[in-house]
Amino acid sequence: MKLLSSWVHLSGAIKQEYHEGLTLLHDAVIAGQPESVRHLLRVGANRHAKSFEGYTPMLYAVAQKRADLVRLLA
Repeated sequence: MKLLSSWVHLSGAIKQEYHEGLTLLHDAVIAGQPESVRHLLRVGANRHAKSFEGYTPMLYAVAQKRADLVRLLA
């Protein structure tokens, strides 16, 4: 988590889009990492960001039936 925190703050990566328009928050949700999701939200990740296909992190959490991530993103 400390490495993620340092990288996010130093690079400004929190708002960048990567492959297919996904953000770090999308990736953390897809990987099922609640601690990373919590941290990214705390440092300002956009929970409403949409991928190129129009999917938000919440939609990925619902699709994966991850109630814990849904609660974090709500």
